[in-house]
Amino acid sequence: MKQWLERLPGYKSAVIPWHILQGVFWACRYGFPARGMTVVGVTGTNGKTTTCLMIYRMLVAAGKKVGVITTVGEGMLGEFDAAGGHMTTWPARQMNEKLAAMRRAGVRYLVLEVSSHALAQHRTLGVRFRVAVMTNLTQEHLNFHGTMERYAAAKMRLFRMAGMGVVNAEDEWGARFARASRKAVAYGLEKGDVTLGKMPVKPELPGDYNKANALAAAAVGEILGLSRVQILEGIASLKEAPGRMQVVDEGQKYTVIVDYAHTPDAMERVLAEGRKMAGRRRLIVCFGAQGGNRDPGKRRPMGEIAGRLADVVVLTEDESYETPVTEIMADIAEGVVEAGKALGKDLFLEERREKAVALAVSLARAGDVVMFLGKGHEKTISRASGEEVYDEVAEVEKAIRKDSRAG
Repeated sequence: MKQWLERLPGYKSAVIPWHILQGVFWACRYGFPARGMTVVGVTGTNGKTTTCLMIYRMLVAAGKKVGVITTVGEGMLGEFDAAGGHMTTWPARQMNEKLAAMRRAGVRYLVLEVSSHALAQHRTLGVRFRVAVMTNLTQEHLNFHGTMERYAAAKMRLFRMAGMGVVNAEDEWGARFARASRKAVAYGLEKGDVTLGKMPVKPELPGDYNKANALAAAAVGEILGLSRVQILEGIASLKEAPGRMQVVDEGQKYTVIVDYAHTPDAMERVLAEGRKMAGRRRLIVCFGAQGGNRDPGKRRPMGEIAGRLADVVVLTEDESYETPVTEIMADIAEGVVEAGKALGKDLFLEERREKAVALAVSLARAGDVVMFLGKGHEKTISRASGEEVYDEVAEVEKAIRKDSRAG
């Protein structure tokens, strides 16, 4: 029903007053629970969750009473509960309930992952942000925002509200976000105020994109007055992020990784890292794309990226909703074939994700790298029949254990 309503002309504009009313009411009802907290908001297309967790661990290591709310879960005072949900930023009622609980527990610092939907719908109304962080901006949620300009404008609201902006100097949108900020600090691997040359971060998570995430966290640490030692040791204390380059080890002779990458940019970054890990061995990737009213324009580019960087591609379902999985796979396959893959040789299609996981595992040989992309931390999958229980990590573990060659 919601997806159908969102397609109606003028629907999004018509409901804005309702969202504002909700934001005001629940903030008042809970007594503006974020008041008095030092709040860091993190937005962008990719890397938000990992950056939030890096900032959280950094502040915990520095002895701060801090809380965090992300796509993969939430926590406070050093604890973290990986919930496996789909929502990045909670609606106003749940958001204020959670913030009120944190205030009662004595939280003084808050790290909040903020989606473009939440900003467009005023879910964080009543929260005063000390720092706004931009990770990057690439194609996503155009079904909701319509254009990249409107998508960017929604995210820039966070920077207009915050006292200080932290922007990616190596992203083409970085300068725009800097101009939207009252004051801005730029970070980047080589460009910006905070770089690897000035702040030699060494995150435990692999990839240059995680070094960029770590530099964003380091910039926040400097703004909040942390020492260099507190910043570097705090960031390094994050050993893993649920569903983000998560290694699955059941004693098999090949490497298996589960990641949430579900946009062309994220797939490019993750598969490039997988390519480096595989070296002369094969890189096998298993993924799908969302259906419903989700942006279908991503499908073919995702296929081209997978076909170009991986040796073997297994296509399957993701959040298909009412869209036939065969239709989604056909769209992706166009890009895979364009990159040089052939059906039945190094391109395989399997509608049911559980079967696709088993197929990808069965194709692996010693030394290969197998990546499962799109589901990450999530514990459900949306099909035409409705939402069903699905845990990618558990499914992959089961497939490896059933593979007689794993040991």
